[in-house]
Amino acid sequence: MKLTRIIAAAMACTAVIGFNSCKSAEAEKQAAENEEITAVVEETVTEDSADKLTAAEKNALLDSKLVTEENFGKTIFIDFNATWCGPCREFAPYFEAAAKKFGNEAKFIAVDIDEYRAVADAFGIQSIPTMIAVKADGTLAVYVGTQGLVGEGAFEGIVNQYK
Repeated sequence: MKLTRIIAAAMACTAVIGFNSCKSAEAEKQAAENEEITAVVEETVTEDSADKLTAAEKNALLDSKLVTEENFGKTIFIDFNATWCGPCREFAPYFEAAAKKFGNEAKFIAVDIDEYRAVADAFGIQSIPTMIAVKADGTLAVYVGTQGLVGEGAFEGIVNQYK
């Protein structure tokens, strides 16, 4: 569904570019109309592209007993990792420090993908480490890898942004 809308937006943008290259008054009028259509299509794509927590993802978390229903009232930070993953071990101390510091304001869970395969599958995890922030409204923010997460205050800055 999202792919269809993205393709439609791309086609609309292509039409705008094509019409803008024409110099006749009719082409300019048509280009202005297409710009309005493109703006509407882009706005729709942006709204629909906002990742939201799905029922399958929520159920996988609840079934795993990693969270409770009450936890969904605040931001949940999920660190998808594995014991054999070097970058995961590099990020772990930052995640644990943030959990200690902000534990009253947000929920922090580390999910070993080997132990909680169903949860990783529900979220479509294909690379680790992956950190997902699930805001109280269900909006997801996904971070793959350690870039931007590791370093003095880096992850705490993200936590402050979403908690």
